[in-house]
Amino acid sequence: MTDIADEDFLLFIDSSLSTIFQGHLNTTDFEMATVSALDLEDVEYPVDMVFDPVEGKVYWTDRSTKTVSRSRLDGSEHQIVAARNVEDPSGIDLDVLRRQVYWVDEDTKTINVINMDLTQQKVIINGGLDEPRALAVNPLSG
Repeated sequence: MTDIADEDFLLFIDSSLSTIFQGHLNTTDFEMATVSALDLEDVEYPVDMVFDPVEGKVYWTDRSTKTVSRSRLDGSEHQIVAARNVEDPSGIDLDVLRRQVYWVDEDTKTINVINMDLTQQKVIINGGLDEPRALAVNPLSG
């Protein structure tokens, strides 16, 4: 396995193919060198994903399985991060400094958080949202 810090790559989702892809970039001329599907378990309808450069893991939300999951890029260390009280997960982001995972649930109209060690799952915004879809966490201060 190569050191991910030395790689230039792009991750993207094709929900209709139930796949998260990795494209290796040539940043000299910004051409896509190769594209390959990640060998991930239990991906049925991925909606959003984010990469954790600290641990080298991709996190994604899946509408069909009603889960937030994570795995290494090679498919190893697959884990369900959250399934309890998850109905329709969509947008996801990470606070890499505080080691937290945030996601939006469109059905419950909530914004949720769980620690990356899988403790302390909670709703942090409940109410006042109509069709929440995406979120972004300030990478410098959470």
